[in-house]
Amino acid sequence: MLLMTQEQPHYLFLHYWGKGRAVDLAEAVKRALNAQSSLRK
Repeated sequence: MLLMTQEQPHYLFLHYWGKGRAVDLAEAVKRALNAQSSLRK
């Protein structure tokens, strides 16, 4: 994971390796983002 510093707004580049259907991988990423979002509230 690479955080682009000195950028406004801040950008985050994420690269991951996954095996399986694209829909399943996308749903897993969405669940992780939702879990992270709920912790910030």
